[in-house]
Amino acid sequence: ASIVFDDQQTQSRYMFSDINLKTSPLVLNEPIQIALNTAFGMNNAITTLNGQIQLATEIIALIDNQNYRLEPLHFNITLQGDGIPDGSQILSINTEMIELDLNQQRFTLAGFIAKAIGSTLKVDIQADNAPETLKLSGNLKLADLNVPKILTILPLSNDENVFEGELLTKVG
Repeated sequence: ASIVFDDQQTQSRYMFSDINLKTSPLVLNEPIQIALNTAFGMNNAITTLNGQIQLATEIIALIDNQNYRLEPLHFNITLQGDGIPDGSQILSINTEMIELDLNQQRFTLAGFIAKAIGSTLKVDIQADNAPETLKLSGNLKLADLNVPKILTILPLSNDENVFEGELLTKVG
């Protein structure tokens, strides 16, 4: 299947092609496996981008318990085109679990790892008692931070004295 949005006012065109969505049987209160793959493209007066999106996860929705989980989540985007460092980059997001428990008023993000442009962000966080008295706890780590490479994306000059570094913090 394909989807095309052609915005003639802004002279932009957005395309999704080779859309492939697979699920396991949809049964209430049973895990549902989901896999999505698609190619995409974007053309406008400023840039042209092409790429591929891949998503795989299992959704667990326990309606009576008001508990909703994605376990695990794998999401990859490959980008190619103008303005992309080295002409091509991969954004990868993986999690062990994303959970929303409305009975416990808790949101959990476990084993979240995002990788892009030579950098890695790792997050394990839990939010309790939202929205009344929000309490956050967990860890946040930004590693392999390649500032010179990131600066190639931003409209800034690339200074040779910019460092490579790592940030680790604990929340809560």
